[in-house]
Parts: sequence; structure tokens; C-alpha cells
Amino acid sequence: MTIENTLWTERYRPRTLADYVWVDDAQRNQVEGWVRDGDVPHIILSGGPGCGKSTMALMLMNELGVSSSDVKFINASHHRGIDVVRGLANFAETMPMGKYRYIILDEADQITPDGQAALKSMIEEYSTICRWILTTNNPHKIIPPLHSRMQGFHITALDREQYVTRVASILIQEGVDITEENLEILDEYVSVAFPDLRKCINMLQQNCQDGVLRRPNGAGSSGFGEYMVEAVGLFKRGKIHDARKILCANASDGDWEEIYRILYRNLDWWGNTEDQQNRAIVTIANRLRDHAICADSEMNMAACLIELSMIAAE
Repeated sequence: MTIENTLWTERYRPRTLADYVWVDDAQRNQVEGWVRDGDVPHIILSGGPGCGKSTMALMLMNELGVSSSDVKFINASHHRGIDVVRGLANFAETMPMGKYRYIILDEADQITPDGQAALKSMIEEYSTICRWILTTNNPHKIIPPLHSRMQGFHITALDREQYVTRVASILIQEGVDITEENLEILDEYVSVAFPDLRKCINMLQQNCQDGVLRRPNGAGSSGFGEYMVEAVGLFKRGKIHDARKILCANASDGDWEEIYRILYRNLDWWGNTEDQQNRAIVTIANRLRDHAICADSEMNMAACLIELSMIAAE
């Protein structure tokens, strides 16, 4: 069985323009124009993790009918130096089977400044036979000379309703009944992963067996997503003290900033009034700022959650 058949992220990856969930009609028209004309410019695809940048690049190759021999996909977080970029010259200078050869550099912001400078020169030298597509979470880390030679294309993440619809449709196709209980469990996963669609799909596959969607089996069993889903369930039921114990017992140093973002993305946990939510935002922002200089991250988070629980109790 291939990876495409076993991983939900691959099984349900959109491969055509019709399958893709569009947020912006103007962008859809632009991409349709590229496909219709059979001419894709050099592109910098930007957007947050899991928003579909790599999917967009691969979908373009599929829609254009580009031969696999004319496509090179490089994960730049693993191959980021100037020698790797220079090593692409042999591919870029070879005449394509079709109209162009395509080099897709995933996470291109990880390429060193020297590597990006070399990339600029190669784009200029081989532009008649090779197109370049860069994906990045951080477009500001791409040097200005590359921005001036490539077309920016920012992919907006799905809103929460579109996001839930997408993951729910995957569950239905996997034989999961969308019952009230399953919707409640799904909302806990969404609260942790949103707006990263890839993260949510991976967590759902990990915790779905024989058509049944389950909550994670115990805190800390499988990393951040697992214990955070358990904590989210407690937050939603107003058990902030119990959720705090889960977080403080399981969070690693690299988890805290994402936890603050989850607290911010779910302001309804701290009250339904505008005043409560405004004060919750200020509390979370202050504690996130303190996190950078605080000697004890766990204590800082505990203090944040105590303040939030006081707001929620009003």
C-alpha cells in the first residue's frame, strides 16, 4: 500500500482546481488563467503552516500535465546551503520534455542568504526553460531581489466554518458518523489545530479507528496535540484548574508559545461579553510577552490561566 493510500493528508490532498477549497475568487481566476494559458510565472507561495502552499504547487503541476521528469521538489529546510542551490543548475539548464522545467523549493525561507543570492542568478539565467516556485511561511525572510523577480501569491487559510466542513467531510468519507458527540470531539481537535489543516487531519487519523473518533488516550501519550486536546475538553467545560494541571505537567519548552495562541484563538472560553474577551486578550498578550524573559515558563502559564479563570468566573 502506498503512502498516498495510507496517509489521509495525501489521500485527500486536492489535485485539481475543482477539488481545491478557494477562499479568494480573484486568486482562483488567476490560477485558472495560468492553467488555461499553460504559462506559470516564477511564484512565491506564502501562508501559514498547513494552509495548502505545497498542495497548490503540486496541483499546478497536475493541472498543467507536467511530466514528472520536468519537476524537481526540494525541501529547503533540509537542503539550504549555496552548494545545494548551485547543484540545481544541471536540472534547470536541461531542455524540458514540455514547455518548462519546474523547481519547487518548499520552505524556501530556510535557504541561506548566499543560497538565495545564487538562486536569483539562476532564475535570470534559465528563465526561458525553467520556472521556479518557492513556498514559505515567512516571506519577509526571502531576499528583496527574489521578490522583485517572482510573483507573490499569499494563500489565505480557511475560515473556521470552511475548516470544520473540510475535516468533517474527510471523517464522513472514512466512515465516521457525524453525531453530536463526534462533533463535540471534532471541535476539540479543531480548537487545537486551527488554522493548520494538515495538523488536524493527522491528529484525526491517529485517533480514529473502525469508524469511531476518539479523544486521545491519556495526557502526554503522543506529544503536544494529544495532551492539548484533553486540556481543550476541560477548558470547554469550564474546568480551567484541571486543564492547567494537564498543561503544566506535559508542556515542553517549545510548546508554550503555541499554547498562548490557542488560548487567544478561543476567546469564548473566557466569557461571552466584549469586555471579558478584551481583558482576556490583554492578559494573554502580557503573559506571552513575559514568556520571553520569564525564568519559569510553567509558572508564567499558571499565572495566565489563573487570571483568565477569574475573568471567566465573572
